[in-house]
Amino acid sequence: MTDAKEPDLDSLLGAMVRSAASLELMLRVLLSSRIGPRGELVAAGEGVSRLIELSRVLAEAEEGMEADRLASLRDLLSGCKSAFSRRDQYVHGAWLVHPDLKGLGTMRSRRNRAAPQLEPVKADELRELRESFERLYLEVGKWIWNSPSGDRFLQP
Repeated sequence: MTDAKEPDLDSLLGAMVRSAASLELMLRVLLSSRIGPRGELVAAGEGVSRLIELSRVLAEAEEGMEADRLASLRDLLSGCKSAFSRRDQYVHGAWLVHPDLKGLGTMRSRRNRAAPQLEPVKADELRELRESFERLYLEVGKWIWNSPSGDRFLQP
């Protein structure tokens, strides 16, 4: 069942988008920390998928990184990728009432697919997604902080 009559869906969407933007900023800091002093120039303007991918590739290429530390970063980046994919349906989909969904949902056109992608809009999922972004933000920040010289990236 969808939450078509829930009065605060727009507020929930806004809170989720705000949390996602904060995580995206932290991913820019992460990429910058992997590159070094001019990392901000590389990270500037990159989309979130590219930030995630470049951070993973650079970490995997880094000599001397402990295997468990690399594994924890891979897990974090996988969680980020999944959360942003879920966000995209809400942010890039058209919100509408659709008979196939029996209520409010989102509809997106996907490359190389004739049929649109339909997903129900759920208040609980928007709340859960916001919480995921907030948790990932803290975990990525902690990962950076525990990096050699990582503290310099998180100081005001």
